[in-house]
Amino acid sequence: MNLTEKKEKCMEVIKNASCIELTTIEKYICTLIIALFMTSGNAFAHKDLHVTKEFGNVKVGIRTGFEYEEINNVALLGQLAEKLCIKLNYKEPVFLDFSHDYIGNLIPDFSISYNKVNNERLIVIRQLDRHFQAQTTLKLLEYAILNFSNIKSTDPLAIKEALNTPNSDLLNDILKVRIDRDGKDFKSGISYYLQNNKYYVFRKDWVYGGETVLFDIERIFDFKRTGNQGNWVIVFDSDSSFYYAGGCELSKRHEFNRLDNYRPYNIAYIGDDKIAIYFDYWMRERDEDEVGECFTVGDKEKTMIYIAEEDRLIQDFDKLLKKQ
Repeated sequence: MNLTEKKEKCMEVIKNASCIELTTIEKYICTLIIALFMTSGNAFAHKDLHVTKEFGNVKVGIRTGFEYEEINNVALLGQLAEKLCIKLNYKEPVFLDFSHDYIGNLIPDFSISYNKVNNERLIVIRQLDRHFQAQTTLKLLEYAILNFSNIKSTDPLAIKEALNTPNSDLLNDILKVRIDRDGKDFKSGISYYLQNNKYYVFRKDWVYGGETVLFDIERIFDFKRTGNQGNWVIVFDSDSSFYYAGGCELSKRHEFNRLDNYRPYNIAYIGDDKIAIYFDYWMRERDEDEVGECFTVGDKEKTMIYIAEEDRLIQDFDKLLKKQ
């Protein structure tokens, strides 16, 4: 049953509500599907993205398939890279080129090279990965600046060896710098910043301006605001787990069946402290004639709901709907 069919079925249930005694959970399901139908019109649209930003002499570019949070992450890395260049008094252009492996089936890779643009030396650092870390990016840049004359003939093994060496004092100082996702003008609500190679999710009070760090994690896979003027946030720390943060509340870490999904999650507030999480995925089944081989059956949908008041995640809404 596709999303349109779900919506039509829910509308029919509501239309006949006068003669049907709806349970509380049935009402939630209907509200959920309709809300998602209205807010996820682009859920299946796919437009390749190439986003670039500049920070001083550092230009950052990322290629990805969807509007992932990784776009914001590489912008944070670009700002740290600019600060490293300033400390090393390096003023010539730097290009950090990130290829986002959003499907997650490629081997991480990196390279350092140089070119000349308008008679200026250009350092180019390319990385292929599913998530890009501040420490790795800054180590590559530091190595490239300090060994510029050798970059053209540098063996990749030498660069890997450099990545495995202890951080320099300068690098550790740069990693200690706080870089905010939403900038210094962020007034209130929930956001996060990068510091010491970790991400700190915090709440800022709109009246007094005080901050409270809610938790810290090694990676932010996705970051979605919803409900209550965007003051409720779902923070995915992986493609199959998340935290809920609303006001001073912080949920436990919720894990769910990832399936074969590589697209950002759609989030919709459906009222009464409830948040819908919807995504589509490829369903694969084993081919009985070819042992160990799989083939794609088609695009499927999955709908979950998080109940903030109970700190509870329900994963089987689609099954519940089919029973109606």
